[in-house]
Amino acid sequence: MSEKQNYDKILLASGIVLGLGVAAYGTLTFLGLNDKYKFTTQVSEKAIEPPPGIKKAAEVGQELSASHELKPIAQETQKYVGFVAPNLWIKEGGMEPFDIISGPPIHGNIPNKWFLDNGLENEFVYSDVLTRDPDNDGFTVQEEYAAKTHPNDPNSHPPLVSKLFVDEIKQFGFYLAFTQADGNDFTFKGMNRAKQEIWKNIVQTNGKFGTRKNTKDEPRFELVSVVKKEFKNPSLDMVETDEEAVVKDLKPTKNGQTYTIRRGTKYVIPIIDKKVNLTITAGPERDTSFEVEEGSDFRIPGDAKQIYTLKTVDNATQTVTIANKTTGEQTTLSKKK
Repeated sequence: MSEKQNYDKILLASGIVLGLGVAAYGTLTFLGLNDKYKFTTQVSEKAIEPPPGIKKAAEVGQELSASHELKPIAQETQKYVGFVAPNLWIKEGGMEPFDIISGPPIHGNIPNKWFLDNGLENEFVYSDVLTRDPDNDGFTVQEEYAAKTHPNDPNSHPPLVSKLFVDEIKQFGFYLAFTQADGNDFTFKGMNRAKQEIWKNIVQTNGKFGTRKNTKDEPRFELVSVVKKEFKNPSLDMVETDEEAVVKDLKPTKNGQTYTIRRGTKYVIPIIDKKVNLTITAGPERDTSFEVEEGSDFRIPGDAKQIYTLKTVDNATQTVTIANKTTGEQTTLSKKK
């Protein structure tokens, strides 16, 4: 073997050894880096949310494919169903539409044109339109039609007296007694329910009385006359002679009412004053309560023009009677049901 061939073999062997060394070093280096820079390769199992648009499109698709049956509103006395509100309607159970202007009344006996003329196109389609109150003045469409007022104008409405109700009736009273006659002097007493004296006055004919001591109260009564009169006593079957007085009530609300009273504490008469709490449920001052004394004049809150008088108060039936001072028309009021 020549010297050159030996030299080549030495170079080849050296190359193989060097290559194996480099490979081993690379492997060791890779393992070292992998251990130094660890990382996870796990994949999350969480579902990926679709874009909002796709979800919304699915919801819209469900809505479009669902049943959309149109049902008419619940009918009351109405015999017609809206077809193309407000003008075209069909009779319930029928097929042919008709125009409300030329057709029969749909709501009660009120002409259809009246609803349109008064701006009730929106309310017209409802079966309960007659009981609605579009202008919120406390009166229904039916009441406005009957009174020939405007259902869409809160300042145009029926008389407020029709919406006036009794809340409470109060009574205040005492007994009046004619206890003594001494020549021209006559003694009168006021007594409470237990017949206990609350005031005592001595007065002559045409004199005024009925005030408590140490008060500034105005006299309540005036003695009109005292006469002797015969009275039959049934228990003794005989006739008795005694004084009898005529007394006028000076209270302004009593309007000069008179009482006839016989002398003696067992012949007392009750004097009753009554007051009433009233409430107005319509108009610009609706839900306002106020007090009126029997026999006095008053105005209804929200109505400055009309003056009324509280004529009578019936505690047994819880009703009162009022009268319009201009027309004399009387109205009976009761508690609201």
